[in-house]
Amino acid sequence: MEKEKTLQETYLREVDLQLRRSGFETEQPKDGYMPVRWDGTPLCRVTEGGGVQYHAEDVEDETRRSMFSTLVDITGRVSEYVRLMENAPPLTCTDLRDRFKLLAEFNGIVLAGRKYEKQPGYQFVTWERTFDGDGVVAGNYYENYMNAKADFAIRSGLVQKGRLFSDKQLTEVYQCIQETMEGDEPIAPEREKVLKDTMEQIENTLPDLNVLMSISAIRDEHYRQMLLGQTPELG
Repeated sequence: MEKEKTLQETYLREVDLQLRRSGFETEQPKDGYMPVRWDGTPLCRVTEGGGVQYHAEDVEDETRRSMFSTLVDITGRVSEYVRLMENAPPLTCTDLRDRFKLLAEFNGIVLAGRKYEKQPGYQFVTWERTFDGDGVVAGNYYENYMNAKADFAIRSGLVQKGRLFSDKQLTEVYQCIQETMEGDEPIAPEREKVLKDTMEQIENTLPDLNVLMSISAIRDEHYRQMLLGQTPELG
């Protein structure tokens, strides 16, 4: 019971960290709930058990529904790696200074993680096993679990690199689809469904989609002004 309570507290602390990094406003957890705000107004409550509670009126408009969906995605990912880290065995190998846990291994590639001791958050890494299997080399380090997992999938050969898109590429694809959907040209129902499904898939894949789109819009505006001679080129 005490172990589960500690795990729940760890989960809420990590959710708090990741939500604040994504622009949400959080309050101190109380009685197993952590209130979350967006744009200064209440959005929902995250429970210590991994659930999310909300009032329908708090997610009525499209922007708030989108941010709520982003929040649910973040809490789900945090729940995944916090519980995975809790149950994972130690990574045993020679000449490893920090204590990592083994999250996955395939085709000589290791995915490992550790909880920081002197600061909040986790660190994840992919390594290649040495030939004798006693050590690891060529580490790629991450604080983002999903990026580490994607790197593991590519390095181990589970997924072809050409089948994956960067966050920037997905953002541009999303905006192109959005412009097509909002255009005046008629779209066949079958194609419209594919486009809508693709947009929804990208929304679920990128928790920071709104931020990435804002950055893209800023660059577009900066480029437009540059062509008009009103601003210098971005570095």
